Amino acid sequence: MNYKKKLNKVYTLQFKFVSEYWKKRLIPKGQILYHKKNFSKYFGLPIKDFKTKRILETGAGPGVHATILALMCSEVHASDILTSNVMRMKILKKLYKLNNLKISQHDFRKTYNKSKNFDLISCHNWIQHSPNPGSILKKLVKRLKIGGRIYISCYHSGTFRFFITQIARSVLKFNDFELLKSRTSKFFPKGFKIYKNPDDIYSANIRDDFFTPYCITINYSNLLRLAKKYNLKLYTKIPKINKLIYKDNIPLRVGLEKISVKNKFIKTDIFTRPVNEFKKSSSKIRNECVNLSKKIITNFNRRSSPLQRVNFGLNLYKIRSQYSHSNTNQKYKELKNFLTSFENYN
Repeated sequence: MNYKKKLNKVYTLQFKFVSEYWKKRLIPKGQILYHKKNFSKYFGLPIKDFKTKRILETGAGPGVHATILALMCSEVHASDILTSNVMRMKILKKLYKLNNLKISQHDFRKTYNKSKNFDLISCHNWIQHSPNPGSILKKLVKRLKIGGRIYISCYHSGTFRFFITQIARSVLKFNDFELLKSRTSKFFPKGFKIYKNPDDIYSANIRDDFFTPYCITINYSNLLRLAKKYNLKLYTKIPKINKLIYKDNIPLRVGLEKISVKNKFIKTDIFTRPVNEFKKSSSKIRNECVNLSKKIITNFNRRSSPLQRVNFGLNLYKIRSQYSHSNTNQKYKELKNFLTSFENYN
């Protein structure tokens, strides 16, 4: 199954509910206000200044952000690789009567061919699921005006979320997708509200992390190194992050400005492949979990059934769910106990 078909399979259910919801009602006002403030923050512009801007919304999904940007900007071009998402965007365009919203289908592995460059480009929470995010970012920068700005939101490496994600992705096979989807309710009979973390812990997140064709994380340091190679200058603040490995999840968000044209980009391997989350750290128990994980992955890859793999993956996510509010090594203690029970699996 190719890249596009896998994406469609993972996101069809998730976005189906979204589009069905908006056939009947508008986007909540609170959600619109939140995203307006977020765009204002990461583009470094007052909300009123968006009125004159021409913006490209990439990886637009079902069109929530595209709709909100069209309520702010003079001209919005929104594009997504999936036909189903293009259709969903059109629902919102019609609902809000947005003549300034231009919708298209596009695979951003290829250059976005438009005659005019953009004042702003939004790249919100999708590029990490592409085969080569660094290459795609380079193509996007070429579509940006000098002085234009790009907002990037992606996945931060080194957190507990992506530690268990690497384990799960090393064990699960894509053909396990339907079985995992059907067994999720058995592992979470009370749903996900009990974890009181709706932004990070929910059923679609399991499918997203474990089954998207690519899951390529990065940290601020490496993203800024890449930005420099692409002649981009940071204008947003970098947050201080303490004890990263004990955090459940940290969003990585930056605003970058194009300061000059670069005729030839320096070749780089930054943001081109998944980060190895199993690197040794200062945490003894985390290192013990790494060693256990490697052994278990080897054993599972030698011989395992779909049911065994799916149950293993869902148990990993349950541990993450239970400790998503904790910033201590307790989550690794629980993980070690669980992994130890599989140490001699064969």
